[in-house]
Amino acid sequence: MALTETEWDDVIFYFQFMAKKSMFGLPALKEPEKVLRARKKELINEWCELIVMMDEAEIEGELRNKYAVEGVSIRAALNIVNNWKQFLLSRLTTESLLKARCLQPIERSKLDAVLKVWREKATNLKLTVVPNFEDNTAAGGVEMWISYKDIQNGAIPTMFALGHEFGHQTDFSVRDEHPEVLKAIYSGWSKNDHTSWEYYADSFSMTFLGLNSGDRKKLISAVDAYMGDEADDGTHPEGRLRMNQMRIALAAL
Repeated sequence: MALTETEWDDVIFYFQFMAKKSMFGLPALKEPEKVLRARKKELINEWCELIVMMDEAEIEGELRNKYAVEGVSIRAALNIVNNWKQFLLSRLTTESLLKARCLQPIERSKLDAVLKVWREKATNLKLTVVPNFEDNTAAGGVEMWISYKDIQNGAIPTMFALGHEFGHQTDFSVRDEHPEVLKAIYSGWSKNDHTSWEYYADSFSMTFLGLNSGDRKKLISAVDAYMGDEADDGTHPEGRLRMNQMRIALAAL
């Protein structure tokens, strides 16, 4: 059965997204507005046949079951980015964070003071999606640059990456005044230990998302599949060790 136009929408969306990747093999779709829809379909079919070397009989099934599905996944990830600020502000509340057992011992006035700073960060956050398949999502000040490298992995990995980078922003905004709050989220946090900052950012992301996730097993499973096998890159510890700490953070909820 031929693909529906909705399925083609998702297939085309995927290929237009991936065309920006070096050596992907569809340079014409780097400027999709200049290509007619019918020609896009032709180019995609040619890519499947000539680049991936599929048999003609295989192409339709792959387009439907793989590329349309991945197009939907990328759309969902981009939707997470578009709604990230609103999501942060709706869930960065005293009532929400006090659901985490690790934060309950913090004096209420201190938690309120920290939340005020964190909400200001979220309010002023500027997010930019960049067509970069090499580097990870990064942040500095109130800016965040979301990499295609993360978005192509889907909604949960993208959400984790956003939470991790916002975790760094929460760290640097209160570390001098309220280190006890950071240590409540990750007990090994230290102002002079860069590795601990990464574990803290992971723990913040998992704590924040875990509090707001309907399925924590799905959350940790998706993040594990995304980065559990990563090697130590000189900045981030190896994925296996990071996942161990994230499981500890979830257990502390």
